Amino acid sequence: MMPIQQTTTNTSSKSLGFGDFVGAALGGLETAGKLGAFSDMRVKENIRTIGHDRQGRRWVEFNYRWEPPEAVRQGVIAQEILKTDPDAVQVDPATGLYRVDYSKFEDK
Repeated sequence: MMPIQQTTTNTSSKSLGFGDFVGAALGGLETAGKLGAFSDMRVKENIRTIGHDRQGRRWVEFNYRWEPPEAVRQGVIAQEILKTDPDAVQVDPATGLYRVDYSKFEDK
């Protein structure tokens, strides 16, 4: 399990497990409809950085554009993951939107 540093506005930080982020990122997608599985920045809004993992990947909170702002989710932005872990990003042929396969993240 890779620990992830959650940064705050003060100098303290909390170490979270990789599973904490993945579980939050994948949780509730059944109710989000077909587009819920996308990590593409084009379908997200209210994006806020919550931390970086040891590999430098940025983790964010966001909501999907079709959800109310209080439906906060956590995950990564596919366009950013293309730079660090391109094998973990897939393009949906029907929509052209990006998906991230979190199981393919490398622990460098």
